[in-house]
Amino acid sequence: MTVTKGKRAEVRDIDAAALTAIDHDRLDQRRSRVTRRIRLARHQLSKASSELVIRFPKKARWYCLQIAGGFEFTVEKFLTDVGVEVLVPREKWISVRKGKKFEGERAVIPGYLLTRIVPSAEAFAGFIMQKQIGVVNIVGGSGGYHAIRDNDVAIFKRLSTSDVERMEADKTIADGCAAMITHGPFAGFRCTVLAVKWARIARGRVRIDVDGKDFDVDNVPIAFLEKL
Repeated sequence: MTVTKGKRAEVRDIDAAALTAIDHDRLDQRRSRVTRRIRLARHQLSKASSELVIRFPKKARWYCLQIAGGFEFTVEKFLTDVGVEVLVPREKWISVRKGKKFEGERAVIPGYLLTRIVPSAEAFAGFIMQKQIGVVNIVGGSGGYHAIRDNDVAIFKRLSTSDVERMEADKTIADGCAAMITHGPFAGFRCTVLAVKWARIARGRVRIDVDGKDFDVDNVPIAFLEKL
């Protein structure tokens, strides 16, 4: 049987149409799953909503969520979409590779974001249910979750990269040092310095202990540390 050029073109058109229909079906399914996920999360996080923060501002407190690495902005958008107040402190970066300039943003404290809620068992439980989107844990221990002081958050919000550059870093701080964190959401915590990277803005990875539970915090400016 001989297939003419016209027939082959017709078959290709039919195949292309079938693939397009399949792609649209997959896209619709994906959108449906996202919609269901948002609807479910909005229900699970109803007690952590920004509406309650607006209604009861004096009861609202800042807390810190531990996030899977690299998902800080994704989780930030998702929680914002379901009506939760969140903050991912970020800074801009610029690099030049092979003569081309690249720009972007990164989280100031990788692996963590801040959220402001009216604290309750139901609100905290709602966050624990969000592991599939990248929420790993809530910073805290057996004594409860760590509430961050409003003043520390306000100061941290105002800090810019140039401000941090002007802050003096203690050059005697090295791996294994004990230090006190003086700025940011972990201000007031004692920590152990795990690694130091000296650069234009010296940064380090530290380990804090919250009621017997360890949390590693990366990218902390050394200027935020006071050696003990």
